[in-house]
Amino acid sequence: MDDFRHYMPAVSDEQFAKIFGQQALEYWIYKKAPKCDFVGCSTYRRYLLIAGASTTIHSRLTVEPRADILSELGSDQQRNAALYYFRSADVITNRAEAINSTIERQYLGSQPASYWFLMMEAIDKLFPHYRPHMLWFRDYNCVNFETTYIMRRSLFDKYAKELFSMLEFIFRNSPVVVPADIVGKPRQPRRYPGYLGERFFSFFLYANSVRKIEVPLVFVND
Repeated sequence: MDDFRHYMPAVSDEQFAKIFGQQALEYWIYKKAPKCDFVGCSTYRRYLLIAGASTTIHSRLTVEPRADILSELGSDQQRNAALYYFRSADVITNRAEAINSTIERQYLGSQPASYWFLMMEAIDKLFPHYRPHMLWFRDYNCVNFETTYIMRRSLFDKYAKELFSMLEFIFRNSPVVVPADIVGKPRQPRRYPGYLGERFFSFFLYANSVRKIEVPLVFVND
C-alpha cells in the first residue's frame, strides 16, 4: 500500500492497516499475486458456502471455529463446486441483502457524507460510462455486503484498478483523509475505504452486467 501511505502520514502502520482492512489484501493481489485464472478475497472470518448452496435457503450462517468445519470450507468439494459454477459465471459472491432504504440513504444514515459524495464524483469523472447506472445507488436497496468473492482474474484486475483509482481520487480531494474516531461508535468513520469499497463492489458487478452466482455467507464466530 506504499502508493497510498503518503496520504496518511500522521497515523501509525497499525492504524493504516486497520483503515484499509480488506483493501490492503485486494491491493496486494492486484499488484503482486502470481498469475492465475481466479482470485478470491474475504473479510475477517468470512467464507463462502459453495458446495451445498443450491439446497441452503439461508443467506448467512454462523458456525463455530472447529477444525472439521474450517477444513470443510476449504475442501476440494468447495473448490470443485466453484469451478463448476465458473463454467457459466464470472464471479461467486455472497447473497445480496435487501435493506429498508436505498443504498445511498442507508450509508448516509451512519457515515460522513463527504466521502460518499466524493465517491460519486470520482465515479462520474473517472468512469463516465457508468453515469447511467448510478441510479443503482439512489433508487435500489439490494447489496452484496461483506465483499467476499471469487472472480476471474481478468475481471478482478478491472475491478481493482477502478476501486483504487476511486479511493485515490477521494484521498487526493478530501480535506480530512483520516477522520477522528467517535467514542462508542461500532462503525468508525476512519474505516470508510472499506465501507465505500463494500458498496462499490456490488455497483461494479451491476454496472458491468457481470454474471454472478450468489451463495450463503459463512461467518465463523469465535
